[in-house]
Amino acid sequence: MRYFPSIAAVLTLAACGRSATEPARVASPLVGSWDAAPVALRPTGTTSQSLSFGVSGRFQFSTSTSDAYAGQPAGLSARVRVTGTYRASADGAVAFAADSVVTWDRLSDGGREVVRTPYPYTPGPFDGARFAITGQQLTLRYTTYPADGPVATTLTLARVRAD
Repeated sequence: MRYFPSIAAVLTLAACGRSATEPARVASPLVGSWDAAPVALRPTGTTSQSLSFGVSGRFQFSTSTSDAYAGQPAGLSARVRVTGTYRASADGAVAFAADSVVTWDRLSDGGREVVRTPYPYTPGPFDGARFAITGQQLTLRYTTYPADGPVATTLTLARVRAD
């Protein structure tokens, strides 16, 4: 009988420790993987984008460019992958907080991946983003900042997988 209180105490502490280490699960219609339609580049190549939202509150945004360099082998030419956390609101706002960016380019950086942590750019990706989901289509509206000033930008993606 003396072992019962100590076993109960150990089980209680174990249960508390387990709940503290498990990530909070995000209930959001964004959860899953989304792909944009490939875009033809000039004079050659294509670019494609994908955006994944996890139940853990993490996102990954990838842009891949293929067949862009004349005289280079066919296939992947460059890739950029941004990761971080997201928080979506019921009113359609979604905040992104990037924590790293990984780049790879066949011609630069010696063909190796370059990791930048923390994320080096301000503002982060999808500044001021709002989202809408219609059927299996996600529309993100946000602001980008090319050299000539802020531009309202829209990215449309199709659901590939719901997690």
